[in-house]
Amino acid sequence: RSSFAETMINEGLPASAGSSPRVSLSTFCKGTGTPKEALSLMRRCLAFNPQKRGTAEALLRHEYLADFHDEAKEPSYPNGP
Repeated sequence: RSSFAETMINEGLPASAGSSPRVSLSTFCKGTGTPKEALSLMRRCLAFNPQKRGTAEALLRHEYLADFHDEAKEPSYPNGP
């Protein structure tokens, strides 16, 4: 196991010299009218740690997508197509 990779997963990527400062998703979307449910979904989709990132099936069940999601009409391939 790489200690650097473990640090990246647990603490995030280090700030690079000359890069823009990090901004939270809430701050980035402030004043845009983005619903809190959409922010919640984006956080789950964009989680750097794969253990904290939602699976496609779990993300489709997110409350923000409730109007578009019908599990009975969506194929699922847990072992591939």
